Amino acid sequence: MGKLSLRHFAGHFLVTGPDTEPAKFKTRQQALDWCAVHYPDLSVKEDRRGSKRVPAKKSASTTAER
Repeated sequence: MGKLSLRHFAGHFLVTGPDTEPAKFKTRQQALDWCAVHYPDLSVKEDRRGSKRVPAKKSASTTAER
């Protein structure tokens, strides 16, 4: 076996792997805990494609210069 894959899909966290059935969890921490208990020797690859990133806030010094 290689790696487990963790991704956010349709409001849930989905864990998949080459020899495992897909497992669905409500939180990221529940998914990581499940992976650690059931497959402690495998690494978890998190797929973050499509995640929403919050833009960085401008500091007060950069807005004052304008």
